[in-house]
Amino acid sequence: MKTSLLTSIFVLLFGLCYAQNNQQRISGRVLSEDGKPVQAANVALLKDAADTLQTIVTLTTTDSDGRFAIDNPGELRPLRISCVGYATKTLLVAAGDLGDIVLPLETQQVDEVTVTALGKRYRPDGITYYPTTQRIEASENGMALCYRPWTLPG
Repeated sequence: MKTSLLTSIFVLLFGLCYAQNNQQRISGRVLSEDGKPVQAANVALLKDAADTLQTIVTLTTTDSDGRFAIDNPGELRPLRISCVGYATKTLLVAAGDLGDIVLPLETQQVDEVTVTALGKRYRPDGITYYPTTQRIEASENGMALCYRPWTLPG
């Protein structure tokens, strides 16, 4: 009885250790087209290529040298690398060092940008007036005006 209990515990512990070590590491370095490291790029291991929702299994970011390391359960999965200002790249990987991954620049042109600042905000309990630039310049301490909006019952 003792022998079978000890054998069962040993097999269980061995199975848990094997399951923990079955993780395989994916690593690499993300560079821009001019060879400079891309910092803070998102590196996401996705569920599978057919997943239209692109469910993320694991997520990490690149360090200041553009390097990343992420654990994979050992299956062939899509790895999506994205960063603001660069085109997104998706690779099918299982494990290993991917070496240098180059992200091409991606630019978008905006036709027009309009910034509107209103001096008042409507709320259910009244209207809040924020100071104008003229009021801030006329005050001795403009910061005091910025932190004290006036609310009138509405």
